[in-house]
Amino acid sequence: MDAFVFRSPVVVLLATWFAAFAAAALVILLAISQPWLGLTLERTNPSAAHTLDPIVLSASTGPSAALPAPAHLLSIAPASGPQDAGLRLGTLDLVEEPDYIPEAGMLRHFLDRQQMLAAMLRGGEVVLEVEKDGALIRQRVTPVPARPLRDLPAVFWIQIFVGLAGPCLGGWIVSLKPRQPSAWYFLLAGIGLAMAAYAAAIYSTRELALSRTLLNIFTRMNGAGTLLFGVGMINLFLIYPKRLVHGWALLLTPVLLGGWIVALVIGAPLQSYNIQIPVAAAMLALLGGIAAQYLISRNDPSARAVLTWFGLSVILGAGGFVATIVLPFLSGVEPGISQGHAFIFFLAIYVGLGLGIARYRLFDLSDWAFQLVFYGAGVLLLLGLDAALVLVLSLQKDAALGLSLAVVGFAYLPLRHALQIRLRKTDETPFDQVFAQITEIALTHDPVEQERQLRAFWQDRFEPLQITLSPKGLAAPQLVDRGEALDLPGAGCLPDLRLRWAAGGRRLFSSRDLHHARGINDILGRSLAQHIAYESAVAEERSRINRDMHDNIGVQLLGALHSAEVDRKDMLIRQTLLDLREIISNPSSIGAPLPRLLADLRGQISEHMEAVGVSFSWQTEAIPNIELAAAEAHVLRAFFREGANNILRHAHAPHAIARISFDHAHLNISLSDDGAGFDVATAVPGNGIANLTDRIAACGGTFDIRSGAQGTTLSARLPLPAAAADRPVRRMSA
Repeated sequence: MDAFVFRSPVVVLLATWFAAFAAAALVILLAISQPWLGLTLERTNPSAAHTLDPIVLSASTGPSAALPAPAHLLSIAPASGPQDAGLRLGTLDLVEEPDYIPEAGMLRHFLDRQQMLAAMLRGGEVVLEVEKDGALIRQRVTPVPARPLRDLPAVFWIQIFVGLAGPCLGGWIVSLKPRQPSAWYFLLAGIGLAMAAYAAAIYSTRELALSRTLLNIFTRMNGAGTLLFGVGMINLFLIYPKRLVHGWALLLTPVLLGGWIVALVIGAPLQSYNIQIPVAAAMLALLGGIAAQYLISRNDPSARAVLTWFGLSVILGAGGFVATIVLPFLSGVEPGISQGHAFIFFLAIYVGLGLGIARYRLFDLSDWAFQLVFYGAGVLLLLGLDAALVLVLSLQKDAALGLSLAVVGFAYLPLRHALQIRLRKTDETPFDQVFAQITEIALTHDPVEQERQLRAFWQDRFEPLQITLSPKGLAAPQLVDRGEALDLPGAGCLPDLRLRWAAGGRRLFSSRDLHHARGINDILGRSLAQHIAYESAVAEERSRINRDMHDNIGVQLLGALHSAEVDRKDMLIRQTLLDLREIISNPSSIGAPLPRLLADLRGQISEHMEAVGVSFSWQTEAIPNIELAAAEAHVLRAFFREGANNILRHAHAPHAIARISFDHAHLNISLSDDGAGFDVATAVPGNGIANLTDRIAACGGTFDIRSGAQGTTLSARLPLPAAAADRPVRRMSA
């Protein structure tokens, strides 16, 4: 088993599929290599299967096209031999399943007749005797050495298809999960099913006869395959989804049923009790294993999900075959359908497997497993078409390969895409509706209501049986306990959640659900982040307007209040209105040249000081001629306006002085007065000083306040653009 672990899943899958298709090709080749008369035969009385009642010739074609139909086919004899070498035909010769013949003597008689008929057909020309409307008609017919492919009946292809399904699906599971014993038991059951179906396809659809050797081989192969299917399925349900037995107990089924298999292989009699009794016993044991799994997993929704689809499909498939074929023969009643058609029941097992993997991740598989099947099918289709075009139509290799690629590209790939969409189809809410729900959650301010809406949203998406808080911190959504739960990290202030048992407990969470949840959680996280950023931006804008109105509007209104001149008062009020419009409508206004900005500030502050009788001086040194950014210009205005406002309102100072200097790409500014000071340690700063401190810190500068009996000094050191050091400077006189 370990050798498979290091093989690519595609390699393992193609190897098992190649073996299955190669075996099917050999069966087809053997079926068409038998002599062919061109007869379509039926029993006169379907309930009299083991008698010599006349056979109905319902149609004739090919070598026997001259025979009238419908008619009764009475006998067959070699054309060149004595008349008594012929054989009278009866319904016994059309028995589909030799091991259903109840008596040993009758079975030997049947095999002897089949051997004689097969020898006649291979011996050359034969004489067929038919009865049509009371008249006897003898017709010489030469059998064709090979049976045409088109003459093989539909039931033959049904059995071939069922035989392919077993190992192909089993190989698929093993290629993906080579370390799981349950996968290997499923493959073993598939191989047994293929043996039974392939063997039955050959002898149950024979035209008239098959040699004793071939009948003996394939009848025993059919019985052995059926028992091998039982071994695989019984042991599968002994360990999956819950392990019921351990160790040597798993050998009990192979030993018991294996004994019957060995007996069949080495030549045990082919009576029905040698095959049908162990088959019936195996099916009863299989039902018992499923029932035990159902009881032991009553509190495990994931195991119940497996049994809901996979277990019930096995009951329907294997149980349907036993009920329609095995039990009637054991009861002495003729089955209502042929064994070939009854093999269709086994397809239910693989339909259940496919649905189980798609919905419940059986064998821990998910959607990606189907992609492997599609790729493998594409490779086989390409190789098969190429071989058919070369061998059947005799096309050149290059032309055949090109045509095969065209068929795969233009026919198979679109079909594969449509199948993928259909397999992955879910009843998803339109994206615009999902986005509207996410937006509503993100815009909800109340945390309790926001969490309630989030829980309702996930309930609507996946219908989990339970939504609880996740016990651990999460970075991203993840599946828990093989899909029993889906953990979702909380975005923003929302809590981490755990969703248990999707669709009301009817299925597990799949990788598709995980991908879907990741996308939704990502959108929700971005929406919450954008909403938080929006709220933060609104709060910041409100704070900016408040600071600007306090720092700019306040000092100008104060200047207007203290101005005795009407013209100057009007000018200050008009300037205040202009500044107010600027603050509201143009928050990110452009900066200004530093020299011009300082000149404007000097004029404004000087006017305010002189209006209340404060002697004011302005000193500058080494001022670079540079353009300040808007934020830096706002800081400079706020510093001098807030300082002037405090001098006018609180200091009662006779003198004030502003100093501005530049060194090492930093602007040093200060505003001092000789008025009444205050205790910096105990004073509570107002909004203006707090705003100013924040503005300067945001620009990377430092701010300091010193105050005492001799007055107060506000000072700041602001970084300026590095290019300022290389620009020419200008000096401004005091």
